[in-house]
Amino acid sequence: MKKVSPIKDWNVQDKPREKFLANGPESLTDAELLAIMLGSGIKDKNVVEVAEEILESANYNLDLLGRKTIEDLCEIDGVGPVRAMNLLASLEFGLRRDSKINDVTIIRSASDVAELMYSKIANSNVEEFWVICLNRRNEVIHYKRIHTGGISSVLVDPKMIFKYVLSHEASSFIACHNHPSGNLKPSSQDIMLTKDLLAGAKTLQLNFLDHIILSFKKGMYLSLNDEGVVNFSL
Repeated sequence: MKKVSPIKDWNVQDKPREKFLANGPESLTDAELLAIMLGSGIKDKNVVEVAEEILESANYNLDLLGRKTIEDLCEIDGVGPVRAMNLLASLEFGLRRDSKINDVTIIRSASDVAELMYSKIANSNVEEFWVICLNRRNEVIHYKRIHTGGISSVLVDPKMIFKYVLSHEASSFIACHNHPSGNLKPSSQDIMLTKDLLAGAKTLQLNFLDHIILSFKKGMYLSLNDEGVVNFSL
């Protein structure tokens, strides 16, 4: 049977909490940071070993870890519902910190949209449809989730989108949604909705600039405008 080395027996410089206090959080590995969040180990594993198992379950990918459910995490020895909830809450808090607009955000390209929205929707296990409102200088003035779970011109009512855009006195807007599967190919519903939004925007004298599809993989996205899937210049 494997002998577990309690953290209290480790050298001071190797203990996660002591390393944190001495050198700051940036000096810790992902497993050590996670160990501090977990607090303690179990009978046959110290807390760092439990943390390593959690990371291993997500192939050491924090984005994939954030996509796990409480049920997924509870399958790991040493993780119960409360620990799983605390962990997912911590990851969500980090995402929200990254997603705050502290300075004026200017959209110059589809990659700017992908960077802005990644932390908002990349970890979602269902499709989410968001709209970004811009002023005449292409500065972001507001963005909001309009719909969750399946994208179609029926489920996503263009009237709801235009009401939102007009309420913020935006001169232009961008649509964005995720494909949890990672497949960036636009569906027929994606294309139909985009055309409906273009037609409505023209009537209301609004600029509909693009419709971006995001993958859960950072930096992976598709612009229906850039790729010429739909003609935005009409």
